[in-house]
Amino acid sequence: MPINHYSGNRRDNDHSSPYPYGVSVFAGVPEDKLLKVGIPLEIIPQVMTIRSLDDLDELESILPSDAYENLFNLMDGENIDELVAITEEGQAKADEDQLLSSNNRRRFIELD
Repeated sequence: MPINHYSGNRRDNDHSSPYPYGVSVFAGVPEDKLLKVGIPLEIIPQVMTIRSLDDLDELESILPSDAYENLFNLMDGENIDELVAITEEGQAKADEDQLLSSNNRRRFIELD
């Protein structure tokens, strides 16, 4: 489910967000999908207040880095279902070393 970007007018005093006053970028994203892309349950209420990249940046210090990256990607037009699939695919399997999971491997470069 892609996030629908609002194309209406902004409030005169709010130039940081293309969304109408009080509407979160993530208003249409189900909580269970936010959990699946790494957003901690206790932070979801704060995530639901995000209306701009500035708002997201304010939460960066309390979000896991993968969760921050996933929220940024959603705001950039990524599809939530694709992010969920990538996240689930990347999680270590029961018999797989966590460091060797595909999710971790995408963050490392092998040097010769």
